[in-house]
Amino acid sequence: MNTFDLIAAAATSLGVITFAIIFTLLYHAYTKSSIKELKTGKRDVELVDACIHERQRSVKIRRRVVAIVKGVCFYGLIALLIPLFLLALYSKLNGDVAMIRDRAMMVVASGSMSLKNEANDYLVSEKLDNQFDRYDVILLERVDPADLQVYDVIAFVNDQGVNTIHRIVGIKTEGGRTVFETRGDSNNTTDDYNPSYEDVIGRYTDQRVPSLGAVVLFFQSIGGVVTLLALFYCLYMLDHFNGKIREVEEERIEQIEAAIGFDELENAASMHADFEETLYYKGYAYIFNEKGFLGKAPITDKTYLEQSDTAAIRVVSANGERKAEETFIINTEEEGDENTP
Repeated sequence: MNTFDLIAAAATSLGVITFAIIFTLLYHAYTKSSIKELKTGKRDVELVDACIHERQRSVKIRRRVVAIVKGVCFYGLIALLIPLFLLALYSKLNGDVAMIRDRAMMVVASGSMSLKNEANDYLVSEKLDNQFDRYDVILLERVDPADLQVYDVIAFVNDQGVNTIHRIVGIKTEGGRTVFETRGDSNNTTDDYNPSYEDVIGRYTDQRVPSLGAVVLFFQSIGGVVTLLALFYCLYMLDHFNGKIREVEEERIEQIEAAIGFDELENAASMHADFEETLYYKGYAYIFNEKGFLGKAPITDKTYLEQSDTAAIRVVSANGERKAEETFIINTEEEGDENTP
């Protein structure tokens, strides 16, 4: 890794770490603000709407399906990223080759095998169509020296210690040992270095995964490792803070349900068709009848409007006449209360 690569990796890592820190601070502030709003009743209208909405059967089914889809997508992403990261790490520790028994996976680092150069007429005459692109992941197999033939594609280590994947265009003997003349399909000249069998990593099996190598190479870099760790950290913190908000939401919903009595409102189907019940709370009137929830609208009655800011008022009517009215006080914490998640 040269100086430029080190600077780039350091800059990437610094940027990702800075983002993670800012994300934590901002979401912590948001969580703190949300919990305060919940405890002081500022989100009660939102919670009442959610309670009414989520009690509908169709909504329950839809929410369950959405939750399942989200879970599958999330854990599917994790199940994909972790093996890729382990593959990248294992490959890096083994000379950029992930060797398992007699098979190996390698990332194609150049485009020297992506095209058919016109100078290589044997590609057409021999119908050699097993080219691959840069950043593809290809599958290699171990092979005996006697099994290697002209036009096989092999991966080998050249005299500079660099992994190369080229096609054999000739086999000859030098100094009593067999060496291979190789050339990339996109090139018009044969490689300067002729590898021997000891240099060969494996033979291409014509199996590849397009473009996956870009992800593997990224995870092999310092910036990629830091990015992956930062991603898992942010997901953990997101779940951590959302859990705190959900906990306070559930406590507040229990308080509202205990005071207002949603079960009684939802069981209105057992009453006569002339029944109507209106719940006034936080500036809105929630209307129910024997079929359940009908809808909500801003309160127009000034008396109920003033009272609804600090209490919930339930009014029961039958045949257009008011039959009963109840007022419920829902406790809230002081505005100055500080709650740190």
